[in-house]
Amino acid sequence: MTRIMLGQVCRSAFVALAVATMTVAVAQPANAQRAGQEEEAPDDGVDRTFSTEIGEIALKAQEEMETDPGAALQTINRGLERDASPYERYTLLRMRGSANYDLDRVPQAVADWQEALALNVATPQEASDLNVNIGQLLILSGEVERGAAILENWLANNPPKETVLMTLAQALAQADQERRALPYAEQAFEMASPKERKHFDLLNYLYNALNMPERQADIIREMLNRWPDDKNLWNGWVSMLSQGDRAREAFEVNKLMYVNGMLTTSDDVLRLVQYYSFFEVPFRGAQILEREMNAGRVEATQTNTELLINLWRQSREYDRAIPALREAAARSSSGELFEQLCEAHYSEGEYSEAEQACQQAIQKGGLEAPGNDWVLIGNSRYERGQREGALEAFERGLDYSHSRSTARGWIDFINGEIAAEKAREDFAKTVEREECIITIERIRRDDVLGDRGTEIPERCRQYEVYVE
Repeated sequence: MTRIMLGQVCRSAFVALAVATMTVAVAQPANAQRAGQEEEAPDDGVDRTFSTEIGEIALKAQEEMETDPGAALQTINRGLERDASPYERYTLLRMRGSANYDLDRVPQAVADWQEALALNVATPQEASDLNVNIGQLLILSGEVERGAAILENWLANNPPKETVLMTLAQALAQADQERRALPYAEQAFEMASPKERKHFDLLNYLYNALNMPERQADIIREMLNRWPDDKNLWNGWVSMLSQGDRAREAFEVNKLMYVNGMLTTSDDVLRLVQYYSFFEVPFRGAQILEREMNAGRVEATQTNTELLINLWRQSREYDRAIPALREAAARSSSGELFEQLCEAHYSEGEYSEAEQACQQAIQKGGLEAPGNDWVLIGNSRYERGQREGALEAFERGLDYSHSRSTARGWIDFINGEIAAEKAREDFAKTVEREECIITIERIRRDDVLGDRGTEIPERCRQYEVYVE
């Protein structure tokens, strides 16, 4: 029986697997061999020649594999029905596994390759390649644990390969075994040359899932150096910095994004503005928010308007807060914004407007501390010299526990002020009386001495009764 060598027939039948993409991108298996990739047969006593009959079947199946895997499958099955040697059977099973794979019959492909390995005639490299492919196909078919176990065993006994590490890491990540996946992903990242987006994305995903914000922020920073226009990366970096107690850095990144035109949504701008408020730079935050609201990029809702008001008030720019306050207060169902309008007017020295706004706040209701509004009304009246009206307002403030102490203080102050004024008036009258009495006595004494001609001043005549 004529026999031919393996390299002429079977190696061309082993097509590379194109494993489909999973939730996390999975690399293609890198170990399946095609025709013409000769491997020197080891000296292990295995007969690696073909009979003429099996060789012809294998050659025909090889030709059919390129155009009609179904026909190739039938041809290979006929060969397996023949009296084939272990190595011939091994070769046909490997070919049938490839045909089944091409026909999307993954379980059958795995079974064929496992049966081929069980014959114990594969070279070490062939066995290694088939184990990797079996592991990857098991993962592809949903048997992640079985496939991962095969790949982990392969990695324990072979020099690591980036493609195998990535496949294993991605499969474990998909199976919610992020902790187990992480070392493989990090090793694949270190080995990759060049590093592709998938390597970064996998680490980014794992660091996020494992709540490792510091590492995630660092990997995102490296990604930004490569893909600086990716807004999602910038947002991810901000998020990681915030979670990692690096809020100041997150603030600086947000400012940089705004300057570069990357904060395009209302939420983006509002997030930046909140940072300005948090880090006590309210004036700049108010400027940005007002500009974006005027441009229509941030909707002028009641909530956003109130945020703008608070920023102006926080920066003590009450004159700039007043227009927005007046508009927002008119729309509000509560008197709280009128109360703030009252405070703003008062801070600007607009006491009449302040009193009017506080009156509106009280009328509208919904105030947490209405007594404070009565105190502000009293202050506004006092500043306009209306002490009686101020005392009336402060008396109203006594009705509330939260304002009672302040109102009482003002009442005591004004009453003390009134008493002091009266005391000064009484003292002035006493001085005037004593001076007049002395003047009257002097004039009368002069009259007795015959020095007439000096009359008692009009202002002193009321005090003549005091002089005998």
